[in-house]
Amino acid sequence: MNVAGYLRAELGVGEAARRLIRGLDAARVPYTTYVYERTRSRQLHPFKAGPEHDGVYDTNLVCVNADELPNFRADVGTEFFDGRYTIGLWFWEVSRFPASLATSFDLVDEIWVASDFIRESVACMTTKPVVTLPLPIEPVEPSGRSRFQLGLPDTFLFLFSFDYLSVFERKNPLGLIDAFDRAFEPGEGPALMIKTINGDSDPASRDRLEARAQKRPDVIVRDGYVDADERDSLVAACDCYVSLHRSEGYGLTMAEAMAVGKPVIATAYSGNLAFMDESNSYLVPFDLEPIPPGCGPYPTSGVWAEPDIGAAAELMRRVWRQPDEALALAAGGRANLIRRYSPETTGAEVAARLETIRSSRVPQRRVPPMPGHALVTGYSHTPISVARRFARRLLWPELIDQRRREGQLAAAIVGLGHRLDVTARDCRTEANARLAASNRQQVEVEALRSEMLELYRSFRKDDDRNLSPRPYVADHDLIYTTDERGESAIGFEAGAPTTEETYRAFEAIFRGPEDFIRERQRFYIPLLAEHAPVLDTGCGRGELLELLREAGIYATGVDIDPAMVDRCRDKALDVVLGDLTTTLQTTESESLGAVFAAHVIEHLPSDELMLFFALAHRVLRPGGVLVAETVNPHSFPAFKMFWIDPTHQGPIYPEVSVALCRINGFTSARVIFPQGVGVLETDRQVQSEYAVVAYR
Repeated sequence: MNVAGYLRAELGVGEAARRLIRGLDAARVPYTTYVYERTRSRQLHPFKAGPEHDGVYDTNLVCVNADELPNFRADVGTEFFDGRYTIGLWFWEVSRFPASLATSFDLVDEIWVASDFIRESVACMTTKPVVTLPLPIEPVEPSGRSRFQLGLPDTFLFLFSFDYLSVFERKNPLGLIDAFDRAFEPGEGPALMIKTINGDSDPASRDRLEARAQKRPDVIVRDGYVDADERDSLVAACDCYVSLHRSEGYGLTMAEAMAVGKPVIATAYSGNLAFMDESNSYLVPFDLEPIPPGCGPYPTSGVWAEPDIGAAAELMRRVWRQPDEALALAAGGRANLIRRYSPETTGAEVAARLETIRSSRVPQRRVPPMPGHALVTGYSHTPISVARRFARRLLWPELIDQRRREGQLAAAIVGLGHRLDVTARDCRTEANARLAASNRQQVEVEALRSEMLELYRSFRKDDDRNLSPRPYVADHDLIYTTDERGESAIGFEAGAPTTEETYRAFEAIFRGPEDFIRERQRFYIPLLAEHAPVLDTGCGRGELLELLREAGIYATGVDIDPAMVDRCRDKALDVVLGDLTTTLQTTESESLGAVFAAHVIEHLPSDELMLFFALAHRVLRPGGVLVAETVNPHSFPAFKMFWIDPTHQGPIYPEVSVALCRINGFTSARVIFPQGVGVLETDRQVQSEYAVVAYR
């Protein structure tokens, strides 16, 4: 295959050509390369040329878009095409392919495109094959330039990049700033960077963008070429890539961001849906609108998307507030992209297509000569030509009159054609408006259907979780087994603990492993940091005491279980054996900075519970804090599972805990949900545990 195109140019179709060549390498398809340089884009992208072009193969792959293909033919000559099967790699960004480019179909035998969106636009204009082939998307590994080296702020960063040569209105950077403006208050934290090239080609649009960005100090606009490593480093340094495009033929920058595991927010329309869906990215709903006049080469008879700015703002805020969710979604998208769009996959499809072409080859046509290249003959003096000129002079007046009438007829035809064009345009406008309305309704219906399905799934999930909760088990095999039929059963076969180990074994089964509990209790370290010394009542295995020691906070513990005390002492923790009531009664008044009790108070009989709050108040110095964590009985699953522990005396509602703090003289008290989302009604119904935090 002879591969020709912008192989060193820094533009999309050039990058597509380079990626296809990597697919050819992976499939071991032999090729030569021809570097074409007629473009306004910079020609400094690294590229290792293949063997010198000498026309050794009978198939051409011309990676030049339809609008520039006539120029390519004029520059390289028709000999490049003659006798060869020529494939054009074309990109087109909107739903309608312009009739003005129809002559380019005469220069190719087949068209390859990167997405079904392009194929649907192009295929309706020709009977020639239009084939969708995936572009290889490989994760890059930049040199690791830091944000400081790249001149980026050290905060959550959204990124978007585009080329002014790719039509400003289609890329829609102003819409992106509007979404960012709606999502975040100035100075709230996140920043937006818009990286551009070729601003000099469209200074009016560049000025509009810069003027809009100046209203927000956290919006950075940077124009100019950078090398490939710096471009890749920018993507690697950002936290989320956003494209609120109105239409894309493919959306290579989005694919590149996904390939390195970045969350991507993008309009749910056009070529990017070749590799994006709800399972791997955040898609923005849209309305279809007619393309307005003055938008580059795109016909006004076409439509494109108007993304929902409010929905985009909500997604940007969601990614910022829930980075773990966003990274998990991005990781799945990255794995899927690498699997489906590897050079090997593309190379195999290219090789298979070439084999199909060769098996069905027909004699090749010659490309029509360029205008102005026709042969010119000399002036003739034969008798026949002299007679013809004499007759033409005699008939000249009549010929003049005939030409006048022909001109009038032509003018009438042109006028009629103009009126037909106006009528057709009006019909198309009305049809497009109706189509857009229909598409909007369809999108709304699909959105409602998705919302109903999501609600149904949520209700089912809540029903399963709330009405039939199962107890948490640290090790499934400790209490679950199989019966003689191989079916699941509750029970065990061997390994019962000794009597003195019974509660310790019980806690190991249902409370969870030490690492799990330690991570959950890490939440309290900042709360206790300024309140040493700390007394951990019912310290158990000493998870909190270990965390306090790591943080440099002096703490002691007390537990009634000798085995637990021994385990703590094995870790060199300061723990005594005893019950918490006696320990608090013998502790000097106002001698402690904090009293901590995790899942202790639900084990106390009512009289000891009342006494615990009174004693805690007595031993705390002014400003000291009591933290008592227990099961949240407002949560139905937690309430149902409360009675799994036979040593529980009864559930203690958070309202009761606060009342006990008030009765016993604490100056303030607050209920918190350590694993909650910060919304009281949600946390009160959902979270399995709460803590009352009271200050003396």
